[in-house]
Amino acid sequence: EKVGVLSGDKTPSAVMWENGLLIASGGRLQYWNGNELVSIRSENAPSKCNGVFVKNGRVYVWYDYRLQCSAVGDEEGWEDISNDDSSSKFIQPGYKQGGKIIGLINLSSDMLIIKDNGMLRRLSGSYPDWEDNEVSRGTYCRGKQAYCNVLNNAYILGRDAIYCVNTTQEYGDVKAANVAQFVEDNIEILPEGSKMRFVPTLKQIWIVTNSPYVLMMDINTGAFYERQFNAPVYDVIDADDSVYVVKGDGYDIIDE
Repeated sequence: EKVGVLSGDKTPSAVMWENGLLIASGGRLQYWNGNELVSIRSENAPSKCNGVFVKNGRVYVWYDYRLQCSAVGDEEGWEDISNDDSSSKFIQPGYKQGGKIIGLINLSSDMLIIKDNGMLRRLSGSYPDWEDNEVSRGTYCRGKQAYCNVLNNAYILGRDAIYCVNTTQEYGDVKAANVAQFVEDNIEILPEGSKMRFVPTLKQIWIVTNSPYVLMMDINTGAFYERQFNAPVYDVIDADDSVYVVKGDGYDIIDE
């Protein structure tokens, strides 16, 4: 049953909010409330949202260099009221250092901000006590779906590496750790548009290539292995203790 049309033409991202989902697809932020898909109506709401994230009761969206959050507890509250710290606010992480925002990852109590110039930044605290610090440079991310969060670790698919940033590392001007030194050749030939997905049921990270080939990493051992499916795999979803493999003409369930 058709329930609506996305406001943008980017690959959508979604987060849970109250009884529904907030969805960003490159246009105006939308909300699936369980019955219908509606656009955020506030005239102050950003007209372009490449991604959406929820932290400390606020909705965060980003586009290019700008990261903006809603008023506390209100997905329709996007007016910046100067004398109200709970109203909508915005920040440009790494101001004047270039690089557009690719994505955000939850890292313990902080947010890890991934930029397309290889820079990682950490946003700590809540407004007005935001702290925007550099984590590393040269940590290039392949795309807007080429990262994932695993417990307190952030994994990022690079050009020929998989970077891991965790809360036990000392933040500073250092590179994130490469955990895939022995499969750099395998990673280097992965096509553009490859997706990184954490599959909790299997304790694995899957790198989905929109082809029958999938590169997998075991979280417990750090070992890598390859799997060849009988048709192109476009995504993998872990739900209700089952693993769904999304293909062009339907989906399969992994048999134990």
